[in-house]
Amino acid sequence: MKQLTVKYYLALIFTFSAIVSFAGEVTLKATVSKNPVATGERVKVSYTVNSQISQFIPPEFDGFQVLSGPNQSTSMRWVNGVSSYQMTYSYILLAVKEGEYDIPPAKVKVGNEWLESNPLHLVIVKGKDVAQQNTTSSGSNADSKVKSGGKDIFLRAIPSKTSVYIGEPLTVTFQLYTRVNFVNNDLIKMPDLNGFWNEEIDLGENTPWREQVIDGKRYNVATIRKVVLFPQSAGDKTIDPLIMSFVIQRRVHRQPQSIFDQFFGSYEEVEVKVASQPYKIKVKPFPTQPPADFIGGVGKLNLSMDYTPKENLKSHEAITVKLRVSGTGNLKLLDNPNIELPGDFEIYEPKINDRITLANGTYSGYREYEYLIIPRHAGDFVIPPVTMSYFELSSKKFKQLKTDSIKLHIEKGDESQANIAYTPQKEEIKQLATDIEYIKNNFTTVSEKALDFNSALYFGTAGALSLAYIFLLIFVKKQEDLKSNTALFNQKRAAKLASKYLKEAKAELTKNDRAKFLEALHKGLVQYLSKKFNVGFAEMDKETIKQTLKNSGLDEETIKQTIDFLEHLEYLRYAPVQEQTNEDLLTQATDIIHHIEKNSK
Repeated sequence: MKQLTVKYYLALIFTFSAIVSFAGEVTLKATVSKNPVATGERVKVSYTVNSQISQFIPPEFDGFQVLSGPNQSTSMRWVNGVSSYQMTYSYILLAVKEGEYDIPPAKVKVGNEWLESNPLHLVIVKGKDVAQQNTTSSGSNADSKVKSGGKDIFLRAIPSKTSVYIGEPLTVTFQLYTRVNFVNNDLIKMPDLNGFWNEEIDLGENTPWREQVIDGKRYNVATIRKVVLFPQSAGDKTIDPLIMSFVIQRRVHRQPQSIFDQFFGSYEEVEVKVASQPYKIKVKPFPTQPPADFIGGVGKLNLSMDYTPKENLKSHEAITVKLRVSGTGNLKLLDNPNIELPGDFEIYEPKINDRITLANGTYSGYREYEYLIIPRHAGDFVIPPVTMSYFELSSKKFKQLKTDSIKLHIEKGDESQANIAYTPQKEEIKQLATDIEYIKNNFTTVSEKALDFNSALYFGTAGALSLAYIFLLIFVKKQEDLKSNTALFNQKRAAKLASKYLKEAKAELTKNDRAKFLEALHKGLVQYLSKKFNVGFAEMDKETIKQTLKNSGLDEETIKQTIDFLEHLEYLRYAPVQEQTNEDLLTQATDIIHHIEKNSK
């Protein structure tokens, strides 16, 4: 039997090694929706990588015009205990010129290594005529069905500023100028806003027109798009063109065909393409190194702190501490402030409440961080002042904000609610007064005369102890039988734990609020790991979780799956994509708990 067990474990190790080896291979695959493609037709080129990356470099698409891209999508699945992760960058291309084209590989950076995709060989056959980009001859444009709008119709991008600091907002307004009527229009390509956090300003359904004279010519002008940009890093950034097509009515000079032509003139419908000019924006670094308590704020901000309840505070009962950052600036881009607590206080990830509006080219309102803290002992405690630095645009200096301290008087609460792991000290054992008592040094001896081995009391006590021992053996045997069926035991235990720690996420399913659901799911899974491995919730960062799982004896694949899923949830909270439903994500979190319960020591 022992030999069989050893062979079983060896086989299991080799199987897991093969799975880890296979899953650890990072690939970048290029695919195309159709090949060959005719001129004037659209084709989708996709680059899919099965790992998180830090940089993506696309190739040049000779023979094609890029209509949109890179469009990014992410998917993650967990099936039968095996996770898969994919990130896809896709482009919509317009075939322009006949011929055979070799599209070179795209490149991605994974860790410190660069990886290349497979090249693509695409064939463009004759279809309908298409206006080509970067045409140097005006004659070639005249021969195409799609022409330049020239001075009759054009687009302009107008930035409110061309030089800003990191985090300083600027507004870009896209305006349409026309001297001709148009009967149809189509969006070809939205501008890429790489390096900026952006938010669209709602212009309403009706577009107001106004007149403007340029170089002695009268134009009808309309604002068609307005966006607020917050630069995320220093350097020269480019606002790429907005590209549109219009079918305009253009007067033509030809022999009149009727009396109406003589009176009104002749017109023809012509499709033209217009693009706004690209703009360079200089993003300046901060004049000095940001302080340690800088959380990314830029603008004019204030900070306050409050807590509830203020009376009848007891150990093991929750206290809500609210930190509010208010004012104007990049409020939606702030990191979490750092709050220091006395020892043996438990703290949970904050719930973020925003009341923020976009007005006058920036955010205004407040972001509130709602922390749940739990004191574990009675006594008088002080929460130190919370400090936060931000970059004040008016003075171009870092300013530090500071709250008042909070004094708390904690009375002794219900010790049965205690749920924290620590090494007991003598005073703590006195407070708990459960499970453990110190061994007394002065034993009371029992003389032999005090025991009568022939008494009824002796036989009755011995019989009762024997029965208790038999019942104990039966109970232990049943428990061992249950645990011998490992799959059933782990399944029942994991189901209870998943139901307990993912309860809040399940409740958010019916509220149709994806952001709150993702927050609750992430929090529930980290809480499970915190309690499972006796590590404080506040200490559960990525590296701690990884090391804790490793110390528990879990295999590398399970550790990677858990970390990847938590990172994926964090990514979805700030850059949500909809490839997966909330139900799918909840199922994956439940599977992770089942997998850890099954395989951890």
